[in-house]
Amino acid sequence: MYKRERATPEELLAQLQPQNKLPIWRTPTFRLSLVALLMILLISSLRGQWGNRGKIPSVKNEAQEELEKLKKAPLKSSEDYYLRAEVLREHAHFSEAIDDYNRILKENPGSIKALALRADSWTQLGQYAKAQADWTSILKRYPQDLTALNQRGVASLRLGQTAVARADFDLALRKHPQEAVLWANRGLSWLEAKNLTLAKTDLKKALALNPKLPESHFFWGRLQLAAENPSEALKAFSNTLILNPEHIQARYERGLLLNRLGPCKQARKDLQLACRLGDSRACKPLKCQAKS
Repeated sequence: MYKRERATPEELLAQLQPQNKLPIWRTPTFRLSLVALLMILLISSLRGQWGNRGKIPSVKNEAQEELEKLKKAPLKSSEDYYLRAEVLREHAHFSEAIDDYNRILKENPGSIKALALRADSWTQLGQYAKAQADWTSILKRYPQDLTALNQRGVASLRLGQTAVARADFDLALRKHPQEAVLWANRGLSWLEAKNLTLAKTDLKKALALNPKLPESHFFWGRLQLAAENPSEALKAFSNTLILNPEHIQARYERGLLLNRLGPCKQARKDLQLACRLGDSRACKPLKCQAKS
């Protein structure tokens, strides 16, 4: 791995550890109870069978009440805001987490930690232009930061700015040529620009460097679709799902392919699972085109 002086956003998240004398909403017990609740609700939705269903709504309401109390809790220090934002992010309350990062940045406009976490929160909300702006602010101070270059490149790709994105990936690859994710993302930028030859070169490099990176297989599948090789695309999407069974896009794309190629039963299963995972496109009824 490359050496760096600053932590990545992922590492910054790991550093947000509670201290002594915590209020209830910052204790491990509170946070673990919320995780347990979410697991219970997930199992309930998948199986639809409970011995005593009457207790579930009350538990859910109690957890929601605790989250509402958390949002309204009066805070004083930046560390308190960081910790509350972490809990909010863990439960997909990204807008409220951003409010806390804004408060931190109002007091300390140069906080790299707050900018990085806010940028990631913008990404989770699909606000890619705002994420791009925050990563740019970080890069003004650390022009060669790997995480910031890669994440700004990803945001640019989501905005359709393929050349801008590729410039970030190019710069990052000059310093970190062994990072498979950079080759994969640059390959995607070539794919989006419809340059299949250069996309193939970069994605092959990504797969050689790290064959266990799900995105490399997924992008390879998209490349094979663009090259009109559906059987190879199907293999790539299946490889993606072996590495990450909850890869929503791969599940959806494989469902569409199987809808054409068969078997229809597996196509329906993939699309139904993609729908449950959150892809609204997969929720629409689709008549199977395959003979099986």
